[in-house]
Amino acid sequence: MKKLCAYFWTEERLWLLFLLGSLGLVIAAFIFEYGFDAKPCKMCWEQRYGHWGMVAAGLVGLKLPVSFLWKRFMLLTPVLWSGYVAVYQTLGQLGLVELPASCRGNAATLSGASDLLSSFKDFKAAPDCASIDFTILGLSFAQWNAIVMLGFVFVIAATFFLKPKAK
Repeated sequence: MKKLCAYFWTEERLWLLFLLGSLGLVIAAFIFEYGFDAKPCKMCWEQRYGHWGMVAAGLVGLKLPVSFLWKRFMLLTPVLWSGYVAVYQTLGQLGLVELPASCRGNAATLSGASDLLSSFKDFKAAPDCASIDFTILGLSFAQWNAIVMLGFVFVIAATFFLKPKAK
């Protein structure tokens, strides 16, 4: 285990780990969405934006000569955003907090515009953010994302105390 940690504990490999980890999570989300019909809610999309930010930060961290602190800030920002949204959605799914009205998932209908509405027959509103429609090992996607983001935060925090080798 120590050899494995030493292998990944270089600046370049850590950035590659963050880049590929986030990209893998976004690809998995699209596979579940289109392959298994697990439709994302509004908060799911917000969490994905954090992952895209991590992909961008990973590319910048790999290719541009940026200071140590700036790299950590650049990576920590999307990690904390995605983690915050995941924890908030998890709390909403557990009934501990009330989620915003925009996350309820029910689309408003227009009365008197039957021609317009008939053209949207196949429209599906985004699901309710508090509902758990799909689970993996008993946890929702938001709960898994919160766990993964917590892991990313620990690794980023560890880089402040145990600075990775340059290469």
